[in-house]
Amino acid sequence: MANLNNWEPIEVQKIIDDQSDRESGKLCYKTQVVGTGSISWQCGLPKTGTAGFGMSSFHAPDPAPGFTPGWCTMHVVQHQRNELGVGNEYEFDVIIKDVANKDVGGVQLAAIDPITKALSVSSQLQWTVDIIAAGDGNAPVVFKYGGQTCQNGDGSHQSTSGNGPENGFADGNREGDMGFDCCLIRV
Repeated sequence: MANLNNWEPIEVQKIIDDQSDRESGKLCYKTQVVGTGSISWQCGLPKTGTAGFGMSSFHAPDPAPGFTPGWCTMHVVQHQRNELGVGNEYEFDVIIKDVANKDVGGVQLAAIDPITKALSVSSQLQWTVDIIAAGDGNAPVVFKYGGQTCQNGDGSHQSTSGNGPENGFADGNREGDMGFDCCLIRV
């Protein structure tokens, strides 16, 4: 599947091993095949536009150059470190859209730098979107673009990520949306 982590191979045994101690939120289920004594596994995959269990499935950004300035938005998925195949650092999926709802940039399962605890996401916009995830799972994630800053859980209209218990980590990730001014000229 092209959209699944950018053609990443799926290691079913690793998924099965990672979820063995979980009571709920399992990606794969085993069943006994009647009369044969063998075991059959069935696994689900995230549908396009979603993430879960350490996997992401998003369309690639629109290759046409340029963007429509105004109020841009980002959908961000933060994958919990040391869970479901994610390494020692948080990994992020980011989808950046312009005011016309065109996908102008993004990344899938991009890890933060282990030293700076930051990730810069390029797009067709003027500046990069910078994400800083320096703390543990309860610490806020900071988002920066062109001199603007917001963080998850700040209660502002700019970010829904981390607002309330329903936006905590579930099945290995948490996600939310935020908006920011992406005008061509800043005064």
